[in-house]
Amino acid sequence: MQNNINNKQTDNFSQLIRQKVENHTLPVDDTAWDAIQVGLKAKKAKRFIPLWGWYSGGIAAGILALLFVLSLFNKQLNEKQLADNQTIGTKIVEQKQTNLTQTAKQTELKQETKLKSQNKKTSKKQLATNQTQILVAESQLNKIIKDSMQISEPVINLIDNNLADNKNIESKSTELQSQTIDENKLAKIDSDIPEWKDPLELSDDSGWGLIAAVGSSNSSTTNQISSPVNVGAQKYGIVRAPTINTSILTPADFPDKNYNAPLSAGLKINKKLSRAISVESGLTYTYLQTNFKRKNATANLNLHYLGIPVTAQTTIWNSNKFGVYASAGAMVEKGIRSFYEQNVYIGNQTTTTTADTKIDGLQWSMNTSLGAKYSIFRDIDIYFEPRYSYYFDNNQPISIRTAKRHLISLEAGLKLNL
Repeated sequence: MQNNINNKQTDNFSQLIRQKVENHTLPVDDTAWDAIQVGLKAKKAKRFIPLWGWYSGGIAAGILALLFVLSLFNKQLNEKQLADNQTIGTKIVEQKQTNLTQTAKQTELKQETKLKSQNKKTSKKQLATNQTQILVAESQLNKIIKDSMQISEPVINLIDNNLADNKNIESKSTELQSQTIDENKLAKIDSDIPEWKDPLELSDDSGWGLIAAVGSSNSSTTNQISSPVNVGAQKYGIVRAPTINTSILTPADFPDKNYNAPLSAGLKINKKLSRAISVESGLTYTYLQTNFKRKNATANLNLHYLGIPVTAQTTIWNSNKFGVYASAGAMVEKGIRSFYEQNVYIGNQTTTTTADTKIDGLQWSMNTSLGAKYSIFRDIDIYFEPRYSYYFDNNQPISIRTAKRHLISLEAGLKLNL
C-alpha cells in the first residue's frame, strides 16, 4: 500500500522573491501628490454646484412670479384710473354743454323778442354776436381739454361731438329767427334760465362804515410875570359871568397857566364814493381843562364842546390787511357848558367862587391827517391817525386852543364796515 505523504519543502526561489518584495516601498513624485489634490478639490466643487443652482433657480422663479402679480395689479389700477378719468371728463363736458345750451337759448329768445317787435330779420350785427358767442363757447371747451390731465380718447371724442352740437345750435338759431313765440312762454323760459354773472366782478357792498373814535393832543404850560389887576378888566374875567361877580379874576392875574391835554370822543359815519375816495361826518365831544395858579389863589376852568366834523379821505396804499390814507376837512364846534371854580386864600380862610355859564359863538377849525388802518377781523378795522389842526380866533373862552392855534393830536378808533 502506498502512503501519500505531503512533504512541504521550502522553495528557495519563492523565498527569495518574498523577502525582496516584503516591506518594499517606492518614493512618490511631488507632481503625483498635486494631481491627487486637484482631483479631490474638483470632486468637492462638483458636490455643491447643484445646490447653488437650485437656490438660484428658485429665487429667479419667485421674482418672475412677483413681477407677474404686480403687472396684473398695475393693469387693474390703470383701468380703474382710466374709467375715473372718463367719468370726470364726461361730467365736465355735460356741465359745460348745459351752460352753453342755456346761454344759447337765452340769446335765441331775446333775438326772437326783438324780431317780433320789429318784424324784420336779424341784422348782420346780431348774427356776428351769435357767432362770437359760439366762438367763446368753443374756446372755453378747448381750455377744458388743455386743463384736463390724462383725459381718455372717448372723452375727447365726446368733446368733439359737443362742438358739433354747438354748431348745430348756431344753425338752429338762424332758423328760429324767422319764427315767433308766445310772450308768456318766453317769460317763463327766461325766468328759468339763471342770469350769468362775471366771477371776477367784486361783491357789491353798501360802502358805509361806522366809526368809534377817541383822541387827544399834547398839554402846555405858560409862566408869566404877574401884573397888577386892572379895575376895568375885572368885569372881563376868565368866564363871562355877570358883572356882580367882581371877585372872579382875569387871566392876567394868574402867572402860571397849565393847559391840560384835551380829550375827545366821537361817533362818525363813513361813505365810500369810489374805491379810493370816501367822506365821513358825525358828532364829536371835546373836554378842555385849564388850571390857574398864583401866590394866594388857584382856579380851574372846564369847557365842554360838541362838534360836527366833515372830512374827505383818499386811499394812498391798500392791501388785504393794511392800508394808508390821507384826509383833510373842517369842524365846527359849539360850547355847551363852562364851569369855573376859584379859591382865594387869605390867612386861614378860603374863599371859593364858582360860575356855571354858557359859551357864546362857534369854534371853527381846519385839519389834515395821515392815517393807517389794519383789519383785525373781516369787517372790523383799527386805525391810528396823527392830525394837524388849526383853530381860528372865534372869541372863545381861554383854553389850549386860544393859547396855541396850531395843535398836533392823535386819533384812534374802530371802524365797522357795513
